[in-house]
Amino acid sequence: MIIKMHLKALFVGVLVVVSSGCAEKVQERRGQSIEVIPVEHTYSFIIKKTGQTKVEVFELIDENLDVLIEKGSQLVWHTQQGKQLADLAAEYMRNKGVNSKLIFLERTDMPNEHLFDLTLRYTQHKTVTKVCTYESIGRFGYGETGCYADNARWQSMVNPEKMLNSVR
Repeated sequence: MIIKMHLKALFVGVLVVVSSGCAEKVQERRGQSIEVIPVEHTYSFIIKKTGQTKVEVFELIDENLDVLIEKGSQLVWHTQQGKQLADLAAEYMRNKGVNSKLIFLERTDMPNEHLFDLTLRYTQHKTVTKVCTYESIGRFGYGETGCYADNARWQSMVNPEKMLNSVR
């Protein structure tokens, strides 16, 4: 009976040693290194013919409506004509579904911006990820596990800046 128990313990011990000796070393997974870069889009207008400039502003709003709805915009006017056009543009954006809290109207006295009557600005954030390395024979599991999935996830985000702890 004692011999059976010793043989059983010996068999279990050998089984544990053999099975753990075959285990592959897997590196601990680390988070992906990414950069979230703010890209500011600025469009400036000089009013020569009010109707023509108004059409240009409205076309710009229509082309970028999805971003303006999500991110909002800043309308900076420099002249009285610019203020009138800014008010029209803000009203047009509100009618198209842009939240009033995301439309900022302001007047500027900056000397370098007096060349234009109206400036429309909005900021989009772009994600830059690092290039993934390929796995190699004999070194499988030592590279960045999940690099491709992480890159695809970060680049598919609509608002990557919201994933960060603080936006500066």
